[in-house]
Amino acid sequence: MKRCVNSQFDETYFEETLENGLKVVIWKKEGYASTSAAFATHFGACDCIQQDEEKKEIKHPLGTAHFLEHKCFELHGKDVMELFSEMGVNVNAYTSYNETVYYFSCTNDEIAEPLNLLLDFVQDFNVSEQSVEKEKGIIIQEYLMYQQMPDNRLINEILKSMYHEHPLRYDIVGNEQTIKEITKEDLDQAYQLNYHPSNMLLVIVSGKDENEIMEVIRSNQEKKEFAAKRKIHRAQINESELVVQKEKVIEMDVSCNKVGIAYKLPCLFSDTKERMKREWSIRFVLENMFSSLNPKYQSWIDKKIISDTFSYDVDFSEDYAFLLFFNEDIQKEDFVDFIETQLKNPATSYEVIQQLKRRYFGQALRIFNSTEDIAVSVVRNVFEGVSVFDTLQILSKIDSKECQEEFSKLCLKNRAVVEIAPICENRGKMTESVE
Repeated sequence: MKRCVNSQFDETYFEETLENGLKVVIWKKEGYASTSAAFATHFGACDCIQQDEEKKEIKHPLGTAHFLEHKCFELHGKDVMELFSEMGVNVNAYTSYNETVYYFSCTNDEIAEPLNLLLDFVQDFNVSEQSVEKEKGIIIQEYLMYQQMPDNRLINEILKSMYHEHPLRYDIVGNEQTIKEITKEDLDQAYQLNYHPSNMLLVIVSGKDENEIMEVIRSNQEKKEFAAKRKIHRAQINESELVVQKEKVIEMDVSCNKVGIAYKLPCLFSDTKERMKREWSIRFVLENMFSSLNPKYQSWIDKKIISDTFSYDVDFSEDYAFLLFFNEDIQKEDFVDFIETQLKNPATSYEVIQQLKRRYFGQALRIFNSTEDIAVSVVRNVFEGVSVFDTLQILSKIDSKECQEEFSKLCLKNRAVVEIAPICENRGKMTESVE
């Protein structure tokens, strides 16, 4: 194992790539009584069209990654969650747009048994057509439940209004039609392509001896046979810079309206560190403008220009980028005018930027106090090609001038506005404008 030490933050971890291609990271937390493990594949909801090393295109039905997550919790007809529960161990999983992660937390008394089970159930996919058909009803109910949640619906409709082709426009679970169409063969194909050890990462964060943990992992993997490695990656998406719909109103059973404003930005085809720097710079400007650090913020709330539910977000990725603003119980047109006015006059106070740097630096450092937070952060960073410490280094170097320059580069002409409105019998048809 390769020993890695970050003396600045007093953190030590070990890395090793096994013969089958599985990358293992063991993060040492001396004196900690708990262990967290995360077993992840670089396969998420946005990987519905992939290419192999011969540039052959492989399509997966929408929602396949999430469906696989559900079905992986079967092991020879047994419920994996019950098996973990019998050990007194908490296990769970999640599917994002970019990865699927299976994880557990336990005490250090005995981690070999749950660790072996984690490796075994994820690496042994064998389900029947009958069980696949049964699962469809469960996932459809999950999908319908999320559709009835106004906040979740608002975000989904914003993404749908922005993107023509990008899978972000679809719910992570897919939709009723795609869920019904997923077959056992679809799941088998996606599993074989994306759950090979060479496409996966295992992270263990523990106070136990790293050599003992590594021996458990090696012993488990040496007993198994895997197909030949096959390189696979997400197919490039040809996405227009224009939004799909400029305005949309959806009626739901809500007591007050909810408004979302999205600015679709050109993709930033730069390396991950450069994107992280740009995202942090833009985030600092937004925080400077739209938080209590701005002297005007409280007066905006008092005058009901914004409500106390007001929020915003920025997300820069390799193949998408956007700014989002949310508010509720407010006139849509007034909210749009307010955001547009503020974005034309960005605030980049040196003192505030320094204060924000200290705040976010402290928040980033706090992940080192949680074994589970470390495990999840390592997974995301490794798949993005950076280290956990890169964020801290980027944060420390950002200055107010850089923030101002990055914000000035933003192209804010492609905007979509979505409103979730209370049901009104006299309301006209849904407002739509397509550019």
